[in-house]
Amino acid sequence: MLSYNGTDYTLVVITVLAVVLLATAEYFICAKAKRNFVKYILFVVPAAFLAVIPFTLTGSSGGFVDLRPLAAFIEFVAAAICAAAIGAGWLICKIKKK
Repeated sequence: MLSYNGTDYTLVVITVLAVVLLATAEYFICAKAKRNFVKYILFVVPAAFLAVIPFTLTGSSGGFVDLRPLAAFIEFVAAAICAAAIGAGWLICKIKKK
């Protein structure tokens, strides 16, 4: 747990690290790759999050409160954050090549 003054920042730190790593990886892949297929290979990460959403929504609720839509929404937000980070890395690469 990453706590500071009683507040837990674990999720924030993990999210920032994921964004930085994905953007950096996409930048280096885009800078070195010759073929377009290779440049878009990291989009598998948000696609995996999106592929899990139907399974999350159709699983059993397992209790009094059904949290499946919330879990699906969190997976969607994670996919959007990953896609934005990869898009930022791609955009930085395009700007630097000009």
